[in-house]
Amino acid sequence: MKRVNTNNGGTQAVARAPGSIAAHYLLGVALAERPERAGDAVAAFEAALRANPGFAPGRNNLARARPLRD
Repeated sequence: MKRVNTNNGGTQAVARAPGSIAAHYLLGVALAERPERAGDAVAAFEAALRANPGFAPGRNNLARARPLRD
């Protein structure tokens, strides 16, 4: 999987396509790799799921990221 640059690339992708499930999901994946950004990862996964509540990868990664946030 291609890595998303969490410094600007991922957030730029979301800014360009705010309704994109993939943009939010991939940003969440990148952010989840950094424990200090777990809260941001949760927000990104939740945004993807608002667009498509049935998106299984988003649900799975959200479940993994939530405990890291707390």
